[in-house]
Amino acid sequence: MFKIKTNFKLSKKEKILAGVVGVVIAVFIFQKLVISGSMAKVKKLNQETKKAEAELLLAMNVEKRKSSIEEDSKTYESFIATEKVSDVKAVTDFLKEIEDIARKSGVSISNLSPESQAKGESGCKKFYAVLRFESSPDQLFTFLNEVQNSRLLIEVDKLVILARDENAASLRTDTTISLTAF
Repeated sequence: MFKIKTNFKLSKKEKILAGVVGVVIAVFIFQKLVISGSMAKVKKLNQETKKAEAELLLAMNVEKRKSSIEEDSKTYESFIATEKVSDVKAVTDFLKEIEDIARKSGVSISNLSPESQAKGESGCKKFYAVLRFESSPDQLFTFLNEVQNSRLLIEVDKLVILARDENAASLRTDTTISLTAF
């Protein structure tokens, strides 16, 4: 058979070169086995950190919106009855509010009558009243401004304005006003 002679004699330079090549190979193997495994773990931890930061940011935004909603709730609390008010009481308060607004603005009511049935669904009702009054243009604008700034959720649904004279110094107004109650 074949015999292989293993009689290698390396010079000093070749021994140094072989040692350097051995060290380079050892470093390469160490990098592949140890460092790349650690890098994969670091990369996974970075991804988990980014995910946790995104969740925290979302939670902070929700908390800010919650605070904003609570502030808005306090602002509009007077419009939403915490206890159920009977329809008769709601209509009575509604008509009183219209009369108070008319008195403040200086208009002269000739007719104020509520509609017989409230309209609405799922806890929200709308009550309507038909109002006829006479006023000057300034008084009309004051009346409309007072309706807009009312403590109740009152709005003008229909507005018909007729001039009583050629100069329009005196106006007759027919309007339908509604109250939204919860």
